[in-house]
Amino acid sequence: MIKDTIKQMMKKALFKKSKGVERYPDDSKILRGYNRCLTFLIGYPTYIKNIFNFGVLRFLFGHPYKRTINRNLYIVAIIKNEGKYLEEWLVYHSLIGVKGFIIYDNGSSDTTRDIINKYKDKFNIDYNFFPGKSMQMPAYRDAVERYKEENIWLLTIDADEFIVPVTVGSITEWLNSISDNVGQVLIGWMIFGSSGHVKSPDGLVLDNYRAHATNKHITDYKPIVKPDYVVSANMPHMYNVIGKTIDENGARQWFYPYSGLVGSRPASKNKVRINHYYTKSLEDYDIKTKRGDANNAGKNLKSMNEFKVQDRNEEQDKLLDRYINELKRLLN
Repeated sequence: MIKDTIKQMMKKALFKKSKGVERYPDDSKILRGYNRCLTFLIGYPTYIKNIFNFGVLRFLFGHPYKRTINRNLYIVAIIKNEGKYLEEWLVYHSLIGVKGFIIYDNGSSDTTRDIINKYKDKFNIDYNFFPGKSMQMPAYRDAVERYKEENIWLLTIDADEFIVPVTVGSITEWLNSISDNVGQVLIGWMIFGSSGHVKSPDGLVLDNYRAHATNKHITDYKPIVKPDYVVSANMPHMYNVIGKTIDENGARQWFYPYSGLVGSRPASKNKVRINHYYTKSLEDYDIKTKRGDANNAGKNLKSMNEFKVQDRNEEQDKLLDRYINELKRLLN
């Protein structure tokens, strides 16, 4: 009872009351300062707890911050019946320098397995058949545990998300330039809408859906972690790690920057971003709704109201034009 009361008090203190404005930034310097203060007060004890869970002696003497240089970039994803778009997703990420894929198949019945077999050796795909309900976090925890001894950066995304170098030449080289004491980098979403498509169009996702939200639209982040720095994985957007969690500008993130937090600001997306094709066409969105949520099988998060919130088409984008022709060539 007391625990629930404390949770409710914290929720009121941290989160905006109005559900209609949480996607837009608070311009008040006072609220932004309030945000920084509260997130530090909440996040710092978690940081200390992570060290104790990792092991204080191990942290101090057995695990020096190490091996940032020459880490390759891998992706972990859990998928189900994404065969229509999976090939483009794999080829694109290989094209921009991803060196390995850890794929958990949550019981696909479409062409997913055929596509995996086609690229398994070429793209270094670690395929795992992983059926069941609410298997997202178990999949991520399994990947982190199995790859803790590997010298890699591990990006956690879904099949409707594409990581994009905005101003950096190479995402891997940029990551390897980051300080050794960083265990996690949070990369901001750019939400792409339906671009007016009702029916699912032929062709590439990256070619068909070019309209997105403005930079002021607040959404979520996805993590890139060093598996050997991970203490636990409890949510898909931020892991518990030793070392620092930062955004692309190097700003310390003590607590997950929820869009609904008082004083929240949009993610910086000047160097690297994640294009999130959340809705695609209305037809695609309807299929997505029926497929269900990988993290919580008992909860339908995808309603038509959510489609309206996420169908953002304010600005046209040409950032990925540099890859389109080569991507088409490789796919053909």
